[in-house]
This record gives sequence, C-alpha cells and structure tokens, in this order.
Amino acid sequence: TNVESPTISVVGIGASAGGIEALGRFFDAMPADSGCAFVVVLHLDPKHESEMARVLASHTTMQVAQVVDGMRIVSDRVYVIAPDTDLKISDGGLHVSRPAEVRGNRHPVDVLFRSLASDQRKRAIAIVLS
Repeated sequence: TNVESPTISVVGIGASAGGIEALGRFFDAMPADSGCAFVVVLHLDPKHESEMARVLASHTTMQVAQVVDGMRIVSDRVYVIAPDTDLKISDGGLHVSRPAEVRGNRHPVDVLFRSLASDQRKRAIAIVLS
C-alpha cells in the first residue's frame, strides 16, 4: 500500500493567503482522530519563513509539521508546504522540490492535487478554500 494503512484517506487542502481563517475554522471542527492525513498547500510569500504550522497547531491537537522531503504520510497529522516549494505525493511519501515554474505562473496546489490523485487514487480527497 501507499501509506501506513490501506484505509487512510489523504486530504489535500489548497488555500490562498486569504484562506488562512477558513483553514483555522476547518481544523477547529475536524476531529483529531479522523484517521485522515492532511496536506496543506498555501500560496505563501517565498521570501518569508512560514508560521503556518504554528498557526494551524493552535487549531488542532493533531501533530502539525512543515514538510521535509521524504516524510512518510501518517494518519491524524497535518503537513504544511514550505514557502517557495512544490510538493508531490509519491509512494506514500511527501517529496519537496524547487518550483519548476516562476512565481506567477506556478500553481503548487495543482502539483499536489495531480500527484495526490495519481498516488492515492480512491483515498484522495481535495479541498480548495478561499
């Protein structure tokens, strides 16, 4: 299987900077033991360190971490993209790379959603918040 358990759903969430409030409300309402893993892609300023993991951690008791290349997907965790990166899911792992497109032309949420669908198939869930 691609992740720790064949029954885990992987939820990709895309949001612009304006969707941060909606993300907070989403995680306020999401049970910490849903059995899902959450991968969050935000359109962030590439020149600044992201505080998103810390911000989201204040809305959930799930572990929240900024993605490091090669992390394995585990249920009941939240993974947040690092600024100025693309994020793909492959063989149940999270893979970070430098953006292939220049800022303005790139859509990191599309990169995530395509790889999520390809890797996780029927366990893939995609959400766009704005």
